[in-house]
Amino acid sequence: GSLIAMRAILEGDADVAFNLFGGFHHGMPDHAEGFCYLNDIAISILEALDRGKRVAYVDMDAHHGNGVQEAFYRDPRVLVISVHETGRTLYPWGGSEEEIGEGEGLGYNVNIPLEPGSDDEVFQLAVGSIVLPLLRAFSPDVLVAQIGADTMISDPLTHLRLTNNSYFWAIRNLASMAVPVLALGGGGYDLYRTARCWTMAWAIFNHVEPRDELAGLGGGMMYGPEMEVGTLMDAANPTKGEVKERAMEGVTKVIEFLRSTVFPIHSL
Repeated sequence: GSLIAMRAILEGDADVAFNLFGGFHHGMPDHAEGFCYLNDIAISILEALDRGKRVAYVDMDAHHGNGVQEAFYRDPRVLVISVHETGRTLYPWGGSEEEIGEGEGLGYNVNIPLEPGSDDEVFQLAVGSIVLPLLRAFSPDVLVAQIGADTMISDPLTHLRLTNNSYFWAIRNLASMAVPVLALGGGGYDLYRTARCWTMAWAIFNHVEPRDELAGLGGGMMYGPEMEVGTLMDAANPTKGEVKERAMEGVTKVIEFLRSTVFPIHSL
């Protein structure tokens, strides 16, 4: 599915394509990992490279995209960016900011690990400070985005505290890049919130703003208002106290490191 979608983009049949069942970013060249057998992301990017395209890959899943990193770690034709929960607390136990590529690919692999408890403010600081400037500097022909929704506060497998407000903010910024976009689903283990995230993401990529004023009635009646499944937007839920302080300190150090090591390679 992801390869078909990429071909549609490369042949000019689509400006944006979304494979909800794509995004298997842990798959390795010679073995499966993390529920991922074939790495559809790497295969799709290789198709674009074969046609002479420069590709930017942005991974918003809570888990580090280790398989994609491995595939293009030495390749300057692909800018790989992963914003994820730190590998100190979550599989695949890697994705340090110090992993910035090798050889000709030095500076083209960018990891932004977030501390447990990181919220919308922390995420938006990371994306706004690092991801967006690098995307603009790299100026890709195609953007591939793994938009996993397991960063949400309610996800049972991860430890971040995002609401979909920052998720949609990031999607809007990606959609504004004025390049073709291949979006891939990735993770998300709170099924209700994941469905809402992907519904709104598809709308944003197509420059549509859904109206859901009446949906809250049905959602509240069927599931109870605490589920928030009757609306597409989450209520704000910022982290506080020492957890927030550690999260801000952590992301600030990562930003400073990447600005000093990666930015100069891209003339930033």
